[in-house]
Amino acid sequence: METAGVSRGKARIVAKESAGRTTHERGYHSLRHSFVSMLTNCDVGEDLRKKLAGHSDSEVHAIYTHFEVKTLAAAIGKMPGLITIEA
Repeated sequence: METAGVSRGKARIVAKESAGRTTHERGYHSLRHSFVSMLTNCDVGEDLRKKLAGHSDSEVHAIYTHFEVKTLAAAIGKMPGLITIEA
């Protein structure tokens, strides 16, 4: 994160059993969520997104996939006979 110049955000202590550990608002997995979601919203297919993200399991990959409202609205707008939704 430091090398990429990305702030990790606020630190927080998470109690795990008897020992606590420090986590941050943003970390490596935040970047993976953003990467996969950006690819998703640019209409890149799942197989290619999984390959680029290093995911072999579709269920795991789905956790990192977040659709923007405008992407969902555009998908509905492609259906014939429905009202066009603008995001």
